[in-house]
Amino acid sequence: MEVSSGAIIAEVQQFYPISNDFSFIKQVVAIDYSADGAQLASLGDDFSLWIWDTETYSERLHILSPSDQSTEVSYDRWPVISFSADGRLVVYSCSEGLCIINSQHGQKLISIPENATAVAFNTSGTLLALGKESGEIKI
Repeated sequence: MEVSSGAIIAEVQQFYPISNDFSFIKQVVAIDYSADGAQLASLGDDFSLWIWDTETYSERLHILSPSDQSTEVSYDRWPVISFSADGRLVVYSCSEGLCIINSQHGQKLISIPENATAVAFNTSGTLLALGKESGEIKI
């Protein structure tokens, strides 16, 4: 959406093709742009992650939840997602807690068994801050 006018400039849809005649649509629970604006990441209500190319608004990467892809997960955590400053890394809520992946090819780099209400990388992408429901911040 263009901020100055409120005009919608593109629409994308998270869905799973179940068959040729039916697709299962997933609720979007978190989104984030990369700092350069070239990528948009969206998180589904089952911990599945999509990364979109913002020039064409086409799906570039889709990482399925390890759980049944057509079943919502009951969130016992906050859905979070964030790119590193250089756009190479994405941290997001996953079934293991938090997952960090390479945004170019989807390789999982690490799973962190922590729940967080907010996440942020430092500018070099070497540190991750986690905001906790308890009010503490872990780095």
